[in-house]
Amino acid sequence: MSDYSPQWRIEAGEGRDLGIGIIGAGGIVSGAHLPAYRAAGLRMSAIFDIDAEKASAVADQFDIPVVAASAEELAHRDDVDIVDVAVLPWVQPQVAGVVAEAGKHMLCQKPLAMDYATGAAIVDTAERAGVQLAVNHQMRWDAGIAASRDLVAQGVL
Repeated sequence: MSDYSPQWRIEAGEGRDLGIGIIGAGGIVSGAHLPAYRAAGLRMSAIFDIDAEKASAVADQFDIPVVAASAEELAHRDDVDIVDVAVLPWVQPQVAGVVAEAGKHMLCQKPLAMDYATGAAIVDTAERAGVQLAVNHQMRWDAGIAASRDLVAQGVL
């Protein structure tokens, strides 16, 4: 079996001082993102959601110190270095623009956009702003996906 381990792993302790802001407080954030960030020892700085009550509840649950009043406020905070953009794909272009304009790196959730042209425009926005943009494809490293890659490489599939 081939080695499909991620080559981007962060060294132990590296980057743990960076502040993460989250835009979006839906179920995937409280059920997956925040538990993973907590388990990794990452620092959550702020959260924003258009549903302020939901954002406050998630902030309380995960000890996030700031509930921002807007995506713009969150993105411009000095204690936010990276933004997890966890919004619906048709909202993502606008939010990614706000985050890029603030000069913050971002992790956007999949799908990045509803069509190729919009996705390419989001990438262009990040490049022009000089910020890193990643798209969360967490299943890429899943054992089943790795096994499927091997089967394709062997010509079985």
